[in-house]
Amino acid sequence: MVSPDTLNELGIANGDTARLTSLAGEKAIDVKVKSEPGMDKLYILVPNTFVSLNSMVYISAPLIPSSNTSKAPIKSTGSKKESTENKGSGKEQHKPRMVMGKPNLGLSDVAGLSDAKRQIEEKIILPFTNEKLAERYGIRSGGGVLLYGPPGTGKTHIARAVAGEVEGGFFYVTPSEITDKYFGSSEAKISALFEEARSQTKSVIFFDEVESLLPNRGDTSSDAMGRIVPQFLAEMDGMLGDNRNILMLGATNQPWSLDPAVLRPGRFDEQIYIPLPDQEAREFLLKISMKDRPLDKGISFQEISEITEGYSGADIVEICNKSALRPFRDAIASNNLRSISMEDIKEAILSFEPSVDSNMLDKFETYRDRKSDLK
Repeated sequence: MVSPDTLNELGIANGDTARLTSLAGEKAIDVKVKSEPGMDKLYILVPNTFVSLNSMVYISAPLIPSSNTSKAPIKSTGSKKESTENKGSGKEQHKPRMVMGKPNLGLSDVAGLSDAKRQIEEKIILPFTNEKLAERYGIRSGGGVLLYGPPGTGKTHIARAVAGEVEGGFFYVTPSEITDKYFGSSEAKISALFEEARSQTKSVIFFDEVESLLPNRGDTSSDAMGRIVPQFLAEMDGMLGDNRNILMLGATNQPWSLDPAVLRPGRFDEQIYIPLPDQEAREFLLKISMKDRPLDKGISFQEISEITEGYSGADIVEICNKSALRPFRDAIASNNLRSISMEDIKEAILSFEPSVDSNMLDKFETYRDRKSDLK
């Protein structure tokens, strides 16, 4: 439930349902109007991006009876509405905003990481796309896979590539879209998310920064996390519905911060390390990032890939962006297009330190080796 203060931020009086639905119409939002029997209220589903969060919420606006006001759902031009009646549960339904279309890319669009891609294909894609054959061999489809590694190594890109290989829906979920200060709201969003995913023929749910969503309960005193984590575990276990058509992917830079229960069989039991890009991957990233930019003929991507060892994928992209700034300024000053040179790229590399230091890398590799020893 959104507070009256939030309504004020939107420029809407607490009883001004006409203004609320008008705003939704102006923004061409998919609005759902819902009346509660015996209560002078409407619940109107709008994205909370107008305020601060990226979630779908119900805004409560009490009706003000007048000679020209009724309790029927208010109509508004340019938006889609439907009236539903609460059957007595009194619980708000939180339709997930996180649904996205199938990404237009696959694993072939992921630079390098041949070992990680092989694991992903064997453990995720093949069982999920050959369900009957996998069942015949007793190989489980669906389930959960955790992608972990240093920041900027392309974990989110890999998740989108996995979803692109699978015929089905893709749900991108961040902690801010789930966590809510109002009691019971986060749990309702989690339930609605899995319900929507189960309604698809196949679904990939991707949890970014999953350590913030499912932290170790022993390290936090948050009452909200004490409710959110168990709700997630119940949904992941399939206790509240059949999850055979759902693949759950998580990405984290802090795998050691996750609640241990999340890593048990049937949950995020498969863990795949996503390391810094090797030379082949760095060269691939350089070519992709420099594509369609004016380049000198003498540029050697192989040489650049050799001198960028230790840089993450995100670092490589930033180096390419920085290398274009000086010729861009020169082109403005001279009114002539100037190509990006090797000197421009090397200057960008010298001005940019790798974002992942040796201590951080050692920590990830120690964690990876410890997980391997336990297998």
